[in-house]
Amino acid sequence: MAEISTFPHSALNYPDVNIKALNQGVKNISHLAQLKTEGVEVLQEKALRVGLYSQRLGVNVRESLSSLQVKLKNILAQTYFTTLEEIDEALVSNDIDEESKSEMRKERLDLIKSLGNDIAQLRKLFIEKTELLDKSAADLHNVIIIEGTDKVLQAEQLRQKQLTEDIGIKELEIKEIEKKRDKIIEALDIIREHNLIDAFNDLIPTGENLSELDLAKPELELIKQSLEITKKVLGQFSAGLKYIDLTEARRKLDNQIDTISTRLTELNHQLEKSDELVSGINAVIKIDKEKSVVVAEAEKLSHAWHLFINEIAALQGTALNEIGLSKPLIKQQSYLESLIKQFVQL
Repeated sequence: MAEISTFPHSALNYPDVNIKALNQGVKNISHLAQLKTEGVEVLQEKALRVGLYSQRLGVNVRESLSSLQVKLKNILAQTYFTTLEEIDEALVSNDIDEESKSEMRKERLDLIKSLGNDIAQLRKLFIEKTELLDKSAADLHNVIIIEGTDKVLQAEQLRQKQLTEDIGIKELEIKEIEKKRDKIIEALDIIREHNLIDAFNDLIPTGENLSELDLAKPELELIKQSLEITKKVLGQFSAGLKYIDLTEARRKLDNQIDTISTRLTELNHQLEKSDELVSGINAVIKIDKEKSVVVAEAEKLSHAWHLFINEIAALQGTALNEIGLSKPLIKQQSYLESLIKQFVQL
């Protein structure tokens, strides 16, 4: 029967797991996965899966830490190591008779057997939780969410740029037409204000004849400009213009504005949808980055537990041939408590 050292040496270092980064990553994924964007339904479905798997992983980590810490704490609460140490000291004492030592050896064997059973159960629990963690991390890792998104994003950003340019052009067109229409409206207001409608019903005077009217110079200039605009709008460059021609030009300009405004509304709607699509794709890209963070932290924890499992397995034999058992247990307990503390501080 091999001896048990109660103060062994353990040089294995467990990786630092950032529980805050893992937990925040799960939260960020859950928030980003709620995107509802037309055109990225496949990505949306994958985003929801990533959200589901990340939440499942987060729950598994929290619950596993708790159950493993309780199991480990219960083992360390037993008096195995101190009792074994006391027995070992007594067995080398000359003050104890052989009959008593024989009883102590029997008690020692019983303690080792009980300790061996507890360690086997502990190792089994660590294996179960590690396998569960590995599966959760693999499920999350295996959801390929950003494949092809770079091309879609690039194409949509170019479309955004073109739509923005088209909208700018249409807005300028409306402004230019509005300027022309406003001049005609002002000219019509002047004509009505000076009771010239009847006089202009047959023909609006031009040149010197127009200048003879009892109108201020700015008013005369405005009427001249409105006549030039009307000629271009109606395409009447040879014949004279009537009052009704001004109203017709205004109507046509109004129609042009309405037509461009309708197109502008369509372009703005397309841009809005494009913005939503780009936003959705960017959300998917962020989800993938957050997914990588969550998986990386989970893999660190898995690595730590694999180290511990292998460590206690190497110390176990058919007769619990463990050299240095107490220190790995204490070290793992401290490790688990530090991770649980991070959860508490969230």
